[in-house]
Amino acid sequence: MEGSGTEPLARARHLVEQGALGEAQRLVRRVVADEPSSAAALTLAGQITVRSSTAGEAVRHFHRANCASRLDDPRPLLNLARARQMAGQHERAVAAARYASELFATDPRPRGLLALLQAEAGNIDEAAAVLQAGETARLDGDTAYRIGTALKHEPRHRELAVEMIERAASTAGRFMQKALRDL
Repeated sequence: MEGSGTEPLARARHLVEQGALGEAQRLVRRVVADEPSSAAALTLAGQITVRSSTAGEAVRHFHRANCASRLDDPRPLLNLARARQMAGQHERAVAAARYASELFATDPRPRGLLALLQAEAGNIDEAAAVLQAGETARLDGDTAYRIGTALKHEPRHRELAVEMIERAASTAGRFMQKALRDL
């Protein structure tokens, strides 16, 4: 983290963990006022607004964080895509995830999110087409489970769905137990 905002951001993260979102948001706003291009502060501001169920404001923060960040990590774009999806901007969410998957072609996370966005929108064939061969093992278990459950109802994608659900069952995460039951 750059500049003098390091300690207030650490305190704000702690407050978020404790559920004190209003106080955390006040601290982060002060850091952003002092350092308007702080990607860390803008990202934390976006995370707080997501937790506060204000997706439109989260989109704004994540967009600014993405503009302020170096393009060496897909997370700012992925945060932006998720916030746009929460704000009901599916097309723009897909566009952000697609752009991230092009910029970070060797990283499975952008393609995983893109596949998830497509699957949740009912675009099952597009979701399956996004993923690259052998990539399932590199996805986090939660994303794998959510994609797998969307694909399992389509016979031509059943094998991929089972592979995804097996991945979720083999990794710790909030969907591990559900995945074990689904196998």
